[in-house]
Amino acid sequence: MSIEPEIKQAIEESVTEMGQSDSVLRQIIAWLEAISNNKLSDRDQAQRLELIYDAIKVEKNENSYED
Repeated sequence: MSIEPEIKQAIEESVTEMGQSDSVLRQIIAWLEAISNNKLSDRDQAQRLELIYDAIKVEKNENSYED
């Protein structure tokens, strides 16, 4: 099963709005498509998710609650 075009569009808009790279977009879409097609083991899913986390850039905000 493929991801609905509306979902892909929403992901693309969100990634762009948050200033993330096209690489993040491609990785998220590929990960979701692989999951929806049941092509990934739990370990593979976790590894792909870790790659996505590593690719996402987050600016620290002075109002952040993180230490």
